[in-house]
Amino acid sequence: MFDISTVKKTKKAKAPKIVLAGPGKIGKTTFAASAPQAVGILTEDGA
Repeated sequence: MFDISTVKKTKKAKAPKIVLAGPGKIGKTTFAASAPQAVGILTEDGA
């Protein structure tokens, strides 16, 4: 029989946070946008 008191709380797994840096036109944005549920913060002029 299952006893609910034996269940232990665990911490929720957090997604990794990364920073992509490099020269223009090498695919940083394309790479980042391919991740599921990606969030991008575009900080360059003209972005």
